[in-house]
Formats: sequence, C-alpha cells, structure tokens
Amino acid sequence: MAHQAFPMESSWGNVEEYHIDEDVGFALPNPLEELPYPYDAWISIAKNLPVLIKNDELRAKVEKLPMLSIDDLQGHRLQRLAHLALGYITMAYVWGQGDDVRKVIPTIFEAVQNQDRDTLRKALLDITSCLRKAREVFCRIHEYVDPNLFFNVLRIYLSGWKGNAKMPEGLLYEGFWDTPKMFAGGSAAQSSIFQCFDVLLGIQHSSDEASSAEFLQEMRTYMPPAHQKFLHSLESKPSVREFVLSEGDDSLQDIYNGCVDAMVSLRNYHLQIVAKYIVVPASQSKNTQPSEEPSESENKGTGGTDVMKFLKSVRDTTKAALLKEI
Repeated sequence: MAHQAFPMESSWGNVEEYHIDEDVGFALPNPLEELPYPYDAWISIAKNLPVLIKNDELRAKVEKLPMLSIDDLQGHRLQRLAHLALGYITMAYVWGQGDDVRKVIPTIFEAVQNQDRDTLRKALLDITSCLRKAREVFCRIHEYVDPNLFFNVLRIYLSGWKGNAKMPEGLLYEGFWDTPKMFAGGSAAQSSIFQCFDVLLGIQHSSDEASSAEFLQEMRTYMPPAHQKFLHSLESKPSVREFVLSEGDDSLQDIYNGCVDAMVSLRNYHLQIVAKYIVVPASQSKNTQPSEEPSESENKGTGGTDVMKFLKSVRDTTKAALLKEI
C-alpha cells in the first residue's frame, strides 16, 4: 500500500515553547512553592485555607489584601503558581461561609512525522498502559473519599459561579470589574493531557451535542495559554487515527483500538464515580428535604454542566473513534 505523506511543521525539538516537559508532559517539573513579596501573602492564605475557613477568618484575611498588579510576576512558572493560589482562595472565599451566594507525546509526534509504525506501536501501548493505571488509581477513591462528605462539603469548594443556580449572575470582583463574571469550577475537561489524547487519537466530539463539544472548547480557556496554543497546533496536523487508517496495518489498528478502548473504559468509570458521588447523594438530599425547592445545580458538575449527559456524550464519541476491521 502506498504511503501517504504526513508533513509536520513542528517536531518535538521545538515545542518547549508550549511549556511541555519531555519527562512530565503538561505537568510543571519542579513547580515553585513560594511567590516573592508582596505576592507571598497569597501563598500564606492558600496554605492555611482549612484553618482560616474553620475559624471563620478567611474573608477578613482576603479583604485586607492589597490590590496587586501581576506585571512583576515574570514567567509562566510564577504566573501558574499565582493562578493556582488565587483560584483556591477565590473559591474558598465564595463558598467558605455557606452563603447563598510527559515522554510519550513527543514520541507519537515524531512517529507520525517519520511514518514509523514500530515506534508508534510502542507509544500507543505506553499510552494504553498509562490509561489503565489511571483507572486503577481512580478506583482507590472509594478508600479515601466518602460520597456524602464529597457531595455536601468538598464539592462546594470546587464549584465555580457559572451555571450555578446559587449565583446566576456570576461573581462581582469589586474594584476590578464593574460587572459580574461567570467562571466555571474545577473540571476534568480542563486537563490538558486528556484533551491532548483526544486530539492525537482523532476523537471528534460530536458537534450535534453542542453542550459537550462547546464545553470542551470553553474549558481550554482555563488551561495555561501555552497548552492552549499546543492543542490548537496539534489540531492542524494529521491525527494518529488518520495515519493508522492510511497504513492498512491490522496489528497497528488493533493497538490503536486498544488505546481508544482504554479511554472508553476510563470514561465509563468516571460515569460510575459521578453517579455514586453526585447523582445518588443529590437524590438522597432531595428525599430528606421534601419541603425545599430542588436545586438546579444538584446534578451538575463543578464545571457547571449537566454532568451525566456531558460525560455520556464524551464517552460515546470516544467509542465512535474505534476503527472497524479492515
């Protein structure tokens, strides 16, 4: 079978501009733990959130903070630490008082570029192994997290103020913006690595399910800018799926399908976890408080979506990427 050329404008050697590390991928190697003065006050509060919340001291501490420009925070490492600290502080401030209110990616890059099937086989097997191990680790959530504790306590602090019935207009950042802003809470869709796998494997999330396709795109705005740029760059290049289809290699196709199937398995398990930790406790909460109006946000994820509908859509479009027998 004739080989189809797959030109790649960028090789792994020059994608450090995307702030992707050869060893740990999208994670930040040796991340900073402290910010310089005067930004160190943010870290001090972030490190002490549990105590400040318990003692009802958080809001007073936050309200004493001076308004600081981030212009002196040079470089993405300092900026990412500041973003992390301020994100947790903001969510804790809003919800704290209960008011209503890695190495395989560059390998795949070069394998497709060089039409190297053997290297691609190994890289796909490595991804498959990682996804299966991730599922094994995910299973351990039952050992450490109680569903009712997660739903009634921890989940509150992961929630944002977009798609949240308790804050329908969003949050007003007084002294900075004149109008309220809506920001989603933490979501797995904000993970650079899983969206990267989707792009590499050619998983096309259905445009018919606007809520899932659009939500995934929106969640990219919560990623570091360099990661957003990297995903956009990936989308302009041939996917692994296209290359596998062009080769007509049964063995390579089986390995590709095994990788996609591992993604399907992980997403299926995510659905089970959401049912146990969100849907069931939400139902129990309604049953124990019959006099109260049902909350529109009870079955929503912390990112603000109809969580089961969204996850099923993502799972189904992942499954649809499986290649049929040649």
